[in-house]
Amino acid sequence: MIKINGLRVNIINKKGLFGNEFTFEKGLNIIRGNNSSGKSTVFQSLLYGLGMEELIGGKNTAALQYVLKEKIIIDGEFIPIIESNVLLEIENSKGKIITIQRYILNEKYDARYVRVYEGNLITNTIKTDIDYLEMYLHDKNAAQNQEFGFHAYLEKFLEISLPNVNYTNGSERKLYLQALFPSFTIEQKNGWSDFLSTIPYYKIRDPKSKVVEFILNLDVLENQKKKTKLNFNKKFIEHQWSQKFDDFKDLLTSESFQIQGIDSNAFIIKPEDSIYIRRLIENGEYRNIDEYLNLVQIELDELNQKSIPTTGENSKELTKRSEEISSKISHANVEKQNASNEIAVLYRELKEYKRDYSNTIKDLENYIAYKKVKDFAGQENLVLPTDNCPTCNQSIKDTLLPQEIEQDYMRLDENIEHLKAQKEMYTTFISGQEDSMINLKTKLDRLEEYVKRNRSILKSINRELVSDDRIPSQFEIERRIRLENQLKHYNKLRVKTDTMIRDFRNLSKSYAKVLGDIKDLPSNFYSPLDFQKMKYFNTEFKQLLAKFNYRSYEVNEISIPYDGYFPTVQGLNLVKNFDDNKEDKKTDGKLKHNSSASDFVRAIWAYTCALYKTSVKFNSNHPKLLVFDEPSQHDMANRDMNNFLQELSSYSSGQSIVFASFGERDENFIEETKGINKFNLIDLSKLKKIFKFQSEL
Repeated sequence: MIKINGLRVNIINKKGLFGNEFTFEKGLNIIRGNNSSGKSTVFQSLLYGLGMEELIGGKNTAALQYVLKEKIIIDGEFIPIIESNVLLEIENSKGKIITIQRYILNEKYDARYVRVYEGNLITNTIKTDIDYLEMYLHDKNAAQNQEFGFHAYLEKFLEISLPNVNYTNGSERKLYLQALFPSFTIEQKNGWSDFLSTIPYYKIRDPKSKVVEFILNLDVLENQKKKTKLNFNKKFIEHQWSQKFDDFKDLLTSESFQIQGIDSNAFIIKPEDSIYIRRLIENGEYRNIDEYLNLVQIELDELNQKSIPTTGENSKELTKRSEEISSKISHANVEKQNASNEIAVLYRELKEYKRDYSNTIKDLENYIAYKKVKDFAGQENLVLPTDNCPTCNQSIKDTLLPQEIEQDYMRLDENIEHLKAQKEMYTTFISGQEDSMINLKTKLDRLEEYVKRNRSILKSINRELVSDDRIPSQFEIERRIRLENQLKHYNKLRVKTDTMIRDFRNLSKSYAKVLGDIKDLPSNFYSPLDFQKMKYFNTEFKQLLAKFNYRSYEVNEISIPYDGYFPTVQGLNLVKNFDDNKEDKKTDGKLKHNSSASDFVRAIWAYTCALYKTSVKFNSNHPKLLVFDEPSQHDMANRDMNNFLQELSSYSSGQSIVFASFGERDENFIEETKGINKFNLIDLSKLKKIFKFQSEL
């Protein structure tokens, strides 16, 4: 809760200290004043003291009138202001009082500087020294810094716990306090143009709805946050999965292995699902890593059971192996050339497909655009020169074929459908070609690695064939060492890949959980209590519309939709056809666009009051403060304004402050306040000037 106790404005110029002081009470407060009497000055000073001047169109002093920051009139003379400041005394629900001081014009203090006195400087008749805190606002972290940020302090003082909401950039941050104020503070210039129209732009996603959900403390706000968070987690897991798969694939490609059982798209891995890595061996068969390691181990064991022969003893075997390896290298080189040729052919075909796809897209866009023009011309009875040449006036056929060809051709709609089919066909072709190229490039890489490895072996064999016949075979020694190194290397690879596969299984469990949590969310985010609140909100809104004599439509046709929070009317004539003989088009529409100007003001009265009453009824988050600047817009009838003020005066647990001119007529004031037994009147119309001389400097 927030209660305004008092406001003081201090103006210093060369002639002394000028200013004024106003005290407010619980319940209804009316600030009466003629035009140019200072109502707007008081209203702006009140918002400036709270750091809420963004509601009137700017930050800091940019939003304020000249009389607060430039000059004041004294005895018909404009006197420049040397210094000015505002003191605002407020009280919370626990009865704690603070006084906020904000400088407007000062040589030493910036407008972002704030002093918070821990006591009542305005309503306290016994002046004593009161400690104060120094703070700042309208700068980085002013809404978050608990020690020096004024709005963070004000949030805590008012016992408001602002929720985290979604922003347009995808982040989740706290709802700003400034976003709440338009729900209970209506400013004269822009505040009556729409519901909550003066919410500052903070890149909050759907800010008006978030404010209403917070004011009414709807569970839907938390449920929507859960959904957004779960969807973010889902996308994050999918991104992690894709990244891990790419890393896994790169690792295995460099080792001539392939991954089986998973791909780049996240999914739920069942316990029985097999995930493994495999390798293509020389006989054209695939072996998983355990089988491949077993083959290497068998080969090594067989070699170790034999003594290492001399070069001479091994010459026949080496010659035979040299011939076999040379043949394998030649065969692999042929396969490499074939793969390279296939890749070149695929590349040319892919290039042609992409070119044709691009042309098809361009043709499709042109045909669709042309159809829109034709349709539009038909609907509006316009004549467009699309069927005749503008130069020779000869007929032009609705086709892309040469005009001299005489044959049946497809209509415009058929051309569009044909091009759409062509587009899908080229999309399939391109995808298939790209997949084939990836497979061929993988095969080419594997062949190059195979040729490189065998050339190294062949070089070792040939070197040994010309060495001393009596020494141990160097090739056989290197062969054993090579097999041992392969075993060590691929055992390490197996450990690494096992870890990566476990990571995928763990990611899969997280993915299954987040999908399950999303499924568990209610299809309708509103709780039973939310429905009670919205039903009460609707009922109060309609009753208040009737009380304030809303007449543009039948009140029973108006409702506040649960998923929109702002009034609509069923069956409104939103679009009138050009042909008066046709029936009017009807659809749901916002109340604003279908009410008279004065009735829309009545709707804002009703909406703002219904929001207050619903929050109070269900002990929700409304601060129990209502501020209206010139609510009697568009020559509002006296009885309607009286009903409005009667309604506000009934809110005994809160505070209402109304700034009004009452048409600058005493009889209007008397008529519009008739029957209201208690209200606090601040009558500016009796003052010759708002800022009175206080003392000399």
